[in-house]
Amino acid sequence: TIACIIIALYINGIVTAKQGWSLFSIAPVPELLWIFFDRRLWSMKILRSFMPPNLNGEWNGICRAEHDDEQHEIKLIITQTFSKICVISNSRRVDSPSRTASIERNHGNSWQLVYTWAGTFKSNAPQQGNVLGATFLWIIHGNNELRGEYISCGQRLTKGTISVRKGSSNDF
Repeated sequence: TIACIIIALYINGIVTAKQGWSLFSIAPVPELLWIFFDRRLWSMKILRSFMPPNLNGEWNGICRAEHDDEQHEIKLIITQTFSKICVISNSRRVDSPSRTASIERNHGNSWQLVYTWAGTFKSNAPQQGNVLGATFLWIIHGNNELRGEYISCGQRLTKGTISVRKGSSNDF
C-alpha cells in the first residue's frame, strides 16, 4: 500500500526525482521490512506475548488410534513464519504433508494448531493408497508440547489422539 501511494504521488507530479526521491529506491523498502518481520522479527522474545507461539522445529511423540488402541510413533516437522505454517507428519505407516494450517487463539490465552493433511501409505503399511485428515493440537507446557486429536478418512474412518514434544528423538 505504501508503494501504491508513492507511485500515485509520482504519477501526479507531487513527488519528483528533482526532490531527491527515487521511486525505485523507495518502493522496495516496505516489502523488505515485511520480509524481515515475517521471517525473523515476529519470533523475537520481546514480541512473544503479542504473537502466536513459534513452533518451528521437530516434534516427536505418539498417536493412538481409537479402533485398535495401539500406539504409533509420530514425528511432526513444523516450518513457520508469521504469515504461514506448514506441518509434515511422518510415521511408520504414513507420510502426510499439510494442505492447510493455522494457529488460532481460543478462549483466554490458549493457542491451537489446526491443520488438514493428505497422506500416502508407505509400502510396509497394511493399507495402501491415500488418506485425508484433520488434526487439532493444543499448545501446552510453555510451547514445548502439543496434544490433541486427529480424524482421517481413507479406506475407513479413523480417529485418535496425538501427543508430541519438541525436540525428542524418534527415527522413522
